[in-house]
Amino acid sequence: MGLGSYTLLPGKDENRIRLDSRAQDTAGGETIAEEALTGSEGKLFELAAQAGAELRQSLGVHSVSAEAISAARAALPSNQEAVRLYAEGRAKLWAFDFLGARDLLVKAVAADPKYPLTHSALSEAWWHLGYGSKARGEAQQAVDLSQQLPQEEQGLGGGQ
Repeated sequence: MGLGSYTLLPGKDENRIRLDSRAQDTAGGETIAEEALTGSEGKLFELAAQAGAELRQSLGVHSVSAEAISAARAALPSNQEAVRLYAEGRAKLWAFDFLGARDLLVKAVAADPKYPLTHSALSEAWWHLGYGSKARGEAQQAVDLSQQLPQEEQGLGGGQ
């Protein structure tokens, strides 16, 4: 199993991130590989990709193809603000706070209009609030944008 966390390291010119990742044997709970990297806050996704590559290398696992990396990157929002808003909006959905979720997810869509999972989550919020037409529009947007995602994640908005 893979685990990870990151810590914001404020700086006077730019914030930095320390990313800690590890692979753990799920049978015994033993850590079998770990990496700690530090880099620019704006390059969190690249830092995570580098940590994954280094973990795979220390485990003796083959590297991931450029196509797989591109597909995985497409499954993530394009910036930190979109990530934060999407995560907070999702949490509100799970807590049945549909108004709060809608407000956050509308902002997340504005922060990254091409991220399909935000459109899917916003569709869910609209549906629970009784706005079927808006829910269908967001769901269609999610389906249209999901064509760039890995096969297993395509159509996540289609159920809406």
